[in-house]
Amino acid sequence: MRVSLKHKTIVLIIAALVFLADRTTKLYAQSLPDGTAFVITPHLTFGSFLNPALFFLPAWSAISWIALFVLTALIIFYTLTSATPLHLALTPIILGGASNVFDRFAYGGVIDIVSIGNMMTINLSDLLIIAGIVVLILRPATR
Repeated sequence: MRVSLKHKTIVLIIAALVFLADRTTKLYAQSLPDGTAFVITPHLTFGSFLNPALFFLPAWSAISWIALFVLTALIIFYTLTSATPLHLALTPIILGGASNVFDRFAYGGVIDIVSIGNMMTINLSDLLIIAGIVVLILRPATR
């Protein structure tokens, strides 16, 4: 099943806007004086939080290089192949991953902007990745 150009364009525009919002919010959070954070609720805080870990692992530079290589391969694969529902789901995953990989190389870790309690910090790229994974899980199986 092919995806119409209209649907692909809509997904690309939305994902690109969220990607730009992610980069903008990270730059804004980094421009705040050190230690500045805005408490939105007792369990929700906005600020700049450098996350050097990768999936609860230490930030190994080899993992960052592998992630960049895999991301580049995915972008090339996506660019050279036709528009299918799978590619539509990969769009937000690739854009979210690209933003986080950029942070890892530029800052030595991912810039997270929202702290939820003391349990996790996230950014808009994480939400893009989650949205793509949800679409992959929920999409109808095809032969």
